[in-house]
Amino acid sequence: MSTFIHTADTHLGYTQYNRPERQADYLDAFQQVVDAAIENDVAGVIHAGDLFNTSRPGTAAIRGAVQQLNRLGDADIPFLAVVGNHDGTQDTDWIQIFSDMDLAVRLGDDPVVINDIAFYGQHYVAAARRDHLDYTFTPHDASHAVLVAHGLFDQLSSHGEWNVGDIIAQSPVKFDAALLGDDHTPKVRRWTDEEIVLTYAGSTERTAVTQRDDRVYNVVTVQHEQSGHTAFGIEQTPLTTRPHIYIETTLEPGQGAERIKTELDEHDVTDAVVATIIEGDDSEDISPAAIEQYARDHGALVARTSDRRKLKDLDVDYDVSFVDPDAAVREQLADMELSAAVAEVEEMVRDTAGPEAPAKTNLDALTKSTFRDRIDHEPEAFERTAEIESPDAATGLVPEESDTTSETERNGATTDSEQSTVQQTFKAIEDTETEAQSDMTD
Repeated sequence: MSTFIHTADTHLGYTQYNRPERQADYLDAFQQVVDAAIENDVAGVIHAGDLFNTSRPGTAAIRGAVQQLNRLGDADIPFLAVVGNHDGTQDTDWIQIFSDMDLAVRLGDDPVVINDIAFYGQHYVAAARRDHLDYTFTPHDASHAVLVAHGLFDQLSSHGEWNVGDIIAQSPVKFDAALLGDDHTPKVRRWTDEEIVLTYAGSTERTAVTQRDDRVYNVVTVQHEQSGHTAFGIEQTPLTTRPHIYIETTLEPGQGAERIKTELDEHDVTDAVVATIIEGDDSEDISPAAIEQYARDHGALVARTSDRRKLKDLDVDYDVSFVDPDAAVREQLADMELSAAVAEVEEMVRDTAGPEAPAKTNLDALTKSTFRDRIDHEPEAFERTAEIESPDAATGLVPEESDTTSETERNGATTDSEQSTVQQTFKAIEDTETEAQSDMTD
């Protein structure tokens, strides 16, 4: 019997709610997966895309990924991965960079065989470009074949817009299972008369407050039976993640904020993400901000309130005065509770002078592309952000000093070997950028 771990959508570097603690949570969840792989001496770790949350992760996220991939390498456990919609850059992708450094294996059309099982990869491809795909995977001599793919597939995802059946039907390789990424909810299905196993491992940490399911990774077992039949087993193994507490209150006439606070008092919200949902009678005005502050005053790390009653018309007067325009913009942004997606585009539009600023003529297309990608693959990025505590946080960026300190406290000091690997990573990025610039000038 062969055992693998299947994971996906680790989104390292995501500073959800603009809280550095959340960025540490994503790395901690990935570390738990690596811990399990080493403790159980699995034959490989299969990552189905979106290792990072962005194609430009911060140094803390890169360092954390390198440390964990080094641990797998030291244990002789291969890390096989495909590229998700968050991993790629214009010129290369992080899985390719780590593959060049012998930290990962980038799956593709050619088989990677482990224990007589051939693994193939289908990286994320935007819907507009899929008509050109021919799925011509190279045939293999192994007994079994597994497809690793990133996308929202019709057969499992409620938001599916890619048909895994098309891939399987057009492929010259007969697949026994498909280990998938992109849908953040864990799912398993045996599909068609041949009972091909389809499964999403889900995200290792919640990327939206609406994701109530426990976070898991898949333990995949391949049992080679004497009859020639092979049994693919999928066991969803829970991860220990930051607690999320959901408080749903239906108000009766005459009830208001005090009723909600009473229900909050019945829960230990220490260090938790707290979501309060208000329904029912709307005769009493309730300030969501006041409810969220009450939860934070009682120890909640993050608080979100959704008032689903009839909305009231609010008269809001804005009085803005400033001397330094940039400082005034940052101050106003800190109070606007922008979603991560809007903050990203706002920063992109306003940064027209930096070395990486987009050309003004490209802003319209770049803005539309950014929003379209977020809508299709990360709708939670449009959630408003309440925990903006400084002008720096308004852009969704966390100072690297904070990230590095947090990680050092959790994982210990970086060893000379790890530091060398991190330096190699940045050197590989620089080399890639240099080659791209050279190609453009030739």
